[in-house]
Amino acid sequence: MSPRSARPGNVAEIVIRGIGTISGARNPLYVVDGFPTDAVNAGAINPGDIMSIDILKDASATAIYGSRGANGVILITTRSGKAGQAKVNVAIKTGFAQANKNDYYNVHSGPEYVQWYKEKAQFAGASIPSWITNYDGKTSTNWQDAIYRKAAYGDYALNVSGGTDKVTYMFSGSYLHQDDILLNAGFDKYSAIAKLDYKASKRVGMGIVLAPNFTTQRLSAPEDDFSSLTGAAVLLPPIIPVKNADGTPSDPNSFGILNNHMANPLTIAQNYQASNSNFFLLSNAYLQVNILDNLSFKSALGANLSDQDYYLFQKTGLNGQALYPVTATEQNSVRTINWVSENTLNYKTIFNKDHKLDVLAGYVVQKVNSQNVGANASNYASNLAQTVNFITGIG
Repeated sequence: MSPRSARPGNVAEIVIRGIGTISGARNPLYVVDGFPTDAVNAGAINPGDIMSIDILKDASATAIYGSRGANGVILITTRSGKAGQAKVNVAIKTGFAQANKNDYYNVHSGPEYVQWYKEKAQFAGASIPSWITNYDGKTSTNWQDAIYRKAAYGDYALNVSGGTDKVTYMFSGSYLHQDDILLNAGFDKYSAIAKLDYKASKRVGMGIVLAPNFTTQRLSAPEDDFSSLTGAAVLLPPIIPVKNADGTPSDPNSFGILNNHMANPLTIAQNYQASNSNFFLLSNAYLQVNILDNLSFKSALGANLSDQDYYLFQKTGLNGQALYPVTATEQNSVRTINWVSENTLNYKTIFNKDHKLDVLAGYVVQKVNSQNVGANASNYASNLAQTVNFITGIG
């Protein structure tokens, strides 16, 4: 397992069987309480609500889930209520994270940069520019200090469970807030789950699961050299101040130092807004009948409704800093309805004390319907940009 990036909310990549095809995906199939889904939906579940995680690989995965299990299967089972007095659990975790300065890129201070540039010019037989000879001797900016911050973290969860010999229940709700150590980025997750199981008789049982989840991932600027916060923080000279005398972000290009256009990372943070928002409603209902002592029948019907939205708004920089060539906006929405019907017969027996036989036969039907709507605009007139800003509430 490895994270795809350090951004809060990014889904970790789990590889069970390695690379199985040249061009195909290698992600395993996730099954939550019997419902096949993906890593994003499974990751929205509160870890405190998980009772067990099982890994299937090789023939055990494909025998049940067919080609979908070719890269392995991760079975996630959430907690259920137990007969007895109601139990209430409250869990609170809080703290903060910050960048380790020992992991910073080793960059010059202001005086070191000036001395290095003078030696470089003398070695090349070039004249020393005025912005070096006029250096005030005081400005020494470590741009990495400007982009990193203390990031607050909070995880709050409430769980109620209990029941009788006939009915058991479990209700859980949680909220996770995690700021990114980079400016203007972070992650929020709202998770809930309700499980109800009913034993109608000695041989008949039924139950239902409802698990809504909502996540929002706020993204910082793109992860490329010149328009990213980290790229600008490493490449900008330390003799340029972060802010002007009036407190506004400085324009690095106005000092006559840079050969290539670059923007102040504070300006990047102000003029780039992007987010991924996901809503999931995972539901599943089952009926189980023990036909004989060793033979049982189970019928389950589940549905997974999801809405996924990506939003981007970027505009030209302040103080003449053309961070991006044009103002642009983009929005994409994907709505998916995924339902599955499973009907299985399971026979279990033990003979000769040491031999076990477990046979499973069934019929599964699954259908996925997905709709994708997207729009983007760029290079529109300034008056139209102002109108869009007003409508979206972005000043």
